[in-house]
Amino acid sequence: MTPLPQRNEDPIGALLAGVNRPASAAENRRRELDLAAKEDLLTGARNRRGFLADIEDFLPAERRGTVALIDLDRFRQINDQFGHEVGDRVLRDFAGRLSSELRRGDLVARWDGEEFAVLFRGATEDEAAGVLGRVTRRLIANPLIVLDGEALTFSAGVCRFGGEAIDATVLGAEKALHEAKRAGRARVACASRPGQILLPLA
Repeated sequence: MTPLPQRNEDPIGALLAGVNRPASAAENRRRELDLAAKEDLLTGARNRRGFLADIEDFLPAERRGTVALIDLDRFRQINDQFGHEVGDRVLRDFAGRLSSELRRGDLVARWDGEEFAVLFRGATEDEAAGVLGRVTRRLIANPLIVLDGEALTFSAGVCRFGGEAIDATVLGAEKALHEAKRAGRARVACASRPGQILLPLA
């Protein structure tokens, strides 16, 4: 005769728990890998893939604001003069400094090399440029690093995002960034006003 289960024994529950443990571990691992694929390992910010995926996950009504592309001025000089370890530290510190200036709903990502991307949700180009100006003033007052007696700064291009394909907005921000870089360091240009540098950020 099969013995009855002792008190507190639940053979079916134990069996289900044994099945669920590996499934739960596999799901947790899948989530970790998915997060790693969307995160920049150096800075802890989103990478390009994660940035674009996050925007796609927003509800259509939430896909509004301004996209900024930011390029650190003279960054190659940091690597050449101080080495790549210092360059990596500057990238990490800049990502942290930038993130600390944003609102909870805004997104920041390391876009490529020394370039970063920001989605200022619900903001106009001028509002986004105003935040970037504040970041630059604080970078000058409290430098991440000094090059030839000057604090590290950045140039930026901003483009209004109205919910259309994000690629078109990024392209507009990229064109504005190139315009800002041609005008000199610590500048921002708006895609909606080509040929006009909005303001020197410094």
